[in-house]
Amino acid sequence: MLLDMSLLKKAPSILGAVAVYATNMITNKNRPWNSGLEKCTHGVREEEIKPLAKQLFYFIKKLEASSLKTIFRKYELPVYLGVVKVIAKI
Repeated sequence: MLLDMSLLKKAPSILGAVAVYATNMITNKNRPWNSGLEKCTHGVREEEIKPLAKQLFYFIKKLEASSLKTIFRKYELPVYLGVVKVIAKI
């Protein structure tokens, strides 16, 4: 998220909510956003964060296709638990 200026203009609480929503989507949760999460975020609705999650996924895919592979090589390492492998699920 921190690689795109349009996302950086959002409140940190919204970015956190987008991260939770995106993670739940990647891990195939039936409901990536529910009333409990809405309550914990003081009323942030799925309609507000869903487009931002799509934007996040777009930028991840765009970065994956770029020639800048440093980030991908770093997060392929076992110390980072190979988290880059989740990109295939996006």
